[in-house]
Amino acid sequence: MAYREFQDEQGRSWRVWDTFPQKPQIVAPGFEHGWLSFETEGEKFRLVPIPPDWEAGSELRLRGLLRAAREGVKVNG
Repeated sequence: MAYREFQDEQGRSWRVWDTFPQKPQIVAPGFEHGWLSFETEGEKFRLVPIPPDWEAGSELRLRGLLRAAREGVKVNG
């Protein structure tokens, strides 16, 4: 499991990690191959699919992925 921490535009700290289901057949369609989990105090979001090389991305890229997760946007890597 890859894990990162970053700050959003408002200075709030976020944690992000890749999540893979142990039983893919029981998760919602589209989540079978995993998702990125974003979490801060009182908020959680998920993003599918997991973008390639997200763990090496800049803080700016992580902020963009968080925005996509908040908006429910499917990413294309």
